[in-house]
Amino acid sequence: MAYLTKVTIKGQITIPKVMRDILNSRVVQLELNDHNQVLVSPAKNVAGALRKYAKKYTSLEDIRDTVWEKIAKDRVDGHAH
Repeated sequence: MAYLTKVTIKGQITIPKVMRDILNSRVVQLELNDHNQVLVSPAKNVAGALRKYAKKYTSLEDIRDTVWEKIAKDRVDGHAH
């Protein structure tokens, strides 16, 4: 099955719904083969694919404790405002 789609100025394409349904994944892997064909397959490891975008989680409690420690230190050092 083949579908024609346009590449936008931003480099985006729309994968037809019938293909998205078959892939059953919102994250896909693109591979360029030796014949300059792009192969699309569902991502096997989403965590690995998105690792560079992940931010380190800091709990609200940790943030609160850090702020209160800074406030206490500033008061002891005579920097209270």
